[in-house]
Amino acid sequence: MSKFDPQRGLTLVELMIAMTLGLVLTGGVIGVFLANQQTYRVNQAISEVQESARAAFQLMARDIRNAGFNGCTNSMTVANTLKNNVATDWWSTWSNGIRGFDSSAPAAFTPAQLANTDAVQLMFGGGRSLNVETHNANAAQFKINKTNHGINDGDILIACDPGHAAIFQVTNSSQSNATIVHNTGTGTPGNCTKLLGYPVLCEESGLGGTPYQFTANSMLFQFQSIAWYVGVNPRGTNSLYRVSISGSAPVTEEIIEGVADLQFRFLRNGGTNYQTATAINAVSADEWARVVSVEIDLLLTAATTNTNLPEDLRRIRQVVTLRNRVE
Repeated sequence: MSKFDPQRGLTLVELMIAMTLGLVLTGGVIGVFLANQQTYRVNQAISEVQESARAAFQLMARDIRNAGFNGCTNSMTVANTLKNNVATDWWSTWSNGIRGFDSSAPAAFTPAQLANTDAVQLMFGGGRSLNVETHNANAAQFKINKTNHGINDGDILIACDPGHAAIFQVTNSSQSNATIVHNTGTGTPGNCTKLLGYPVLCEESGLGGTPYQFTANSMLFQFQSIAWYVGVNPRGTNSLYRVSISGSAPVTEEIIEGVADLQFRFLRNGGTNYQTATAINAVSADEWARVVSVEIDLLLTAATTNTNLPEDLRRIRQVVTLRNRVE
């Protein structure tokens, strides 16, 4: 009988060796698959962070660039005739167009602000613009250049010419007669005087203030007052929020989810270092008029789980210049 028997098959040792080699090969394939899967998740998480940061910075930068713009120029007096109740009408205080808040916000927003995060308030003239034909200061009435102008009772406007600007609430608007009235006695928060001069001297009759009559070709703009902050959303995570004014009522919008921290620092004209809001306020409330640039520091989290991105990949900074204060 021949020593070679084709029907003999494999011995137990040979079978165990084959199985071991197969397991090693399979383990290698699985290891490569898991590594590639983790690499994909990390790249996906980085992409999500970058996409969220890009959207956040684009929208915040648009508002920050406009801060302090009153519709005509930036270097002029601004008379704010709105009644000021800081507890409820945080948005009605001019504050030189920009104001920062360290670990706080302009008001108790809903949803609530995330602890130890900053906020910023930005004010400027924007949106629809109208050309003034005549202004009767004592009658508190503007005649503008077109009918059906879209301005409604209760809207907040900024009037401006090359030397002066004034913030007021519309008390009566006529689409057919192309008139806009800024009287006292109605509206929320309402006007404390009908006279639009500076300094503002509030007196309910409306004629105890400082007179100012805007000339032909002055401009009317909608008053924009906006706050940015991080709050706890209804899902229990953190989101970036934008609060804006519609008419005279605050409207809160959720912008992006997954914001772990938000910090602001500010550069004053002639300065070399960015400072916190506390440091600016320690000099003077009027120092906000000298702020020319804002540094935004965002710490984001990705929606993709099991990635454990280090903080340096999730923290992104951007500097935005107030375009109306750059000489």
